[in-house]
Amino acid sequence: MKKILILDDDKDLCWVLEMLFQDGSGNECTCVHSIQELKALGADLKFDLALLDVNLGDPEFTGLDAHAWLMKNEYKGKTVFFSGHATSDSSMQMVLKIPNTFFLEKPASAEKILALLK
Repeated sequence: MKKILILDDDKDLCWVLEMLFQDGSGNECTCVHSIQELKALGADLKFDLALLDVNLGDPEFTGLDAHAWLMKNEYKGKTVFFSGHATSDSSMQMVLKIPNTFFLEKPASAEKILALLK
């Protein structure tokens, strides 16, 4: 069983990802839609995987800010950024430079998404 954190402002996408990750596997998902909701989780960040959308629909806070907050709070799991933006976008260039993280382009197949748990 894996504990998964999903941060995306698209509530429908969060729901789909939750269903995909939980489908009979016993995985536990926590979905948040903003930095404020992420911070409300407190310091109990015992997730195996954090799937962070880069663009959260808020020009002041991005998935990069979420990652910085997670690291400040000693998150130890795997971090995967995901976005539909081109890798040439300036925020995406910053994401690609962060060590020990991965990037998944939207849309992604169920196989690619589930492979993140390995």
